[in-house]
Amino acid sequence: MKKGPSYLKYAKTSSKKAVVFFHGFLGNKHSWKPVMQLLETSCLQIAIDLPGHGDADKLAPKPWPKPDEENQYFKTYLNLVKTNLKQILEKEAIDSFCLAGYSMGGRIALQLACTQFPGLEALVIESSGAGITEENKASRRVFDKQLQENLLKKNPNELLEAWYALPLFKGIKKEPHFESMRKNILENNFLELAESLSYSSQSVMPNIWSELAKISLKTLILYGEFDEKYETICKKLQHSIPKSQILSIKNASHNTHFMNTKTYTEALSQFLRSLGYEN
Repeated sequence: MKKGPSYLKYAKTSSKKAVVFFHGFLGNKHSWKPVMQLLETSCLQIAIDLPGHGDADKLAPKPWPKPDEENQYFKTYLNLVKTNLKQILEKEAIDSFCLAGYSMGGRIALQLACTQFPGLEALVIESSGAGITEENKASRRVFDKQLQENLLKKNPNELLEAWYALPLFKGIKKEPHFESMRKNILENNFLELAESLSYSSQSVMPNIWSELAKISLKTLILYGEFDEKYETICKKLQHSIPKSQILSIKNASHNTHFMNTKTYTEALSQFLRSLGYEN
């Protein structure tokens, strides 16, 4: 039975404008609570559970897509995101919004921007990219399929220990609130997380680098100073999106909004003010 979109909202005053947050893989709407509580803005804040995460409706179980099925699988996922987002914006009477996406959520935000989604005025892309090359997809499929198998069979605590030991997340386990983040991740349904990989993993998601020049939205691109991989990718993004600016977040690796919430939030607040998202 469909429950409808699952989201968290926070508002200091009534507003027709909003900042919408898309979490990364393994996250959910609660991942954004620290940012939402700290952010100085008068616009509505909305954090959404992406399909396969949190309390979102279940995805239809499907086998791993063949290479020629990948675009259709992702299209199904993106259409579900668009439907949920449209329902939320209508329910909350939002006319225009800035979309902030982290990692997987950033990739989905860029895909959404390329569809000219109604009301979308600006982007904040954190530690993300616009797809991988066909040459890299084969090895990524192996990685993603193994991750899916681990989500289905491995002890969740062991899986998270290995996941956050990746170089991408340098220093994150030393953060004082890491245990709180870990507990939030464990609130997810790991069977659903595994299913979501068939629809939205990097090996399935289309490469849209050639389409980024069409994005006319003001865009803020953020990456962590310890995240060498995404520093390179984010700088490429900045050169590809015409109205974009880029900022390195100090004392952070991949997940900048968690590791340096204060600086991330200050950067977001300043960007929102430049858009006129303040009363």
